[in-house]
Amino acid sequence: MSLTNQENRIKQDTTYPRTAEDAILRSTKNIKIVEDEVTGLTVEVSKKVGYGEIISSINASPEQIAIQSSKIKLEGYTTINGGFSVDENGNAYISQVTGRDDASIEISDGADLTASLQANMYPGVIELYNYHDISDSAAVVEPQLRLFWDAVGDTTTIGASGCYSPIFQQTSEASKKKNFEKAGSALDIIKDIDIYKYNLKSEADGSKKHYGFVIGDKYKYSKELTGQDNKGVDLYSFISVCCKAIQEQQKEIEELKKKVSK
Repeated sequence: MSLTNQENRIKQDTTYPRTAEDAILRSTKNIKIVEDEVTGLTVEVSKKVGYGEIISSINASPEQIAIQSSKIKLEGYTTINGGFSVDENGNAYISQVTGRDDASIEISDGADLTASLQANMYPGVIELYNYHDISDSAAVVEPQLRLFWDAVGDTTTIGASGCYSPIFQQTSEASKKKNFEKAGSALDIIKDIDIYKYNLKSEADGSKKHYGFVIGDKYKYSKELTGQDNKGVDLYSFISVCCKAIQEQQKEIEELKKKVSK
């Protein structure tokens, strides 16, 4: 019975003639009824925010909670688990969590396949980890980064075993260079280099071999043609030196032809 109904009932009770004793008894009874009604309302209100009752409002249970995304509005800098955060301008950040030495993003098809993009604590290092079938730990595929141009159907692939692209270009504009000086004899640079046929250690024995010089104390090569850290070949420099060596040889050939013709 509602408070309004109780109020009407009390008003009705006061219209009947009664003794002083009846009036006291009826008043006491009515007060008790109102007190019970108030207590009942208090219990009902508490249930609306109590454990087990909130499910009717936001679909919650001891196992899970489901809230419509349209009902959620997070304002200001927001952090999840200390590792993922979004600032006031909508920029997202993934950072190291205490006790870990990396932060990563994993992408999955929801079934068996997954790929992991990981940023290690080394300065400026981002690693793309194996793309594999998580249902079969032995089925590991080479990690690759692919750039598509759908308009012309071109694809550039950067993988652990190599890079593939329709075109490779190195910046060579004068505006990007400084400290120019004419190159000396190209033949002197390349004439003593030993060229080998070889396989990479990651390749199977018997696979097609590569050609090139080898960087190492036991091998003849030129530091003029290696990178700044002396771990790889500066291909643009190597090609340019070979081009100049051809020019030098052609000049020698032409001079020999003149001597023979005399």
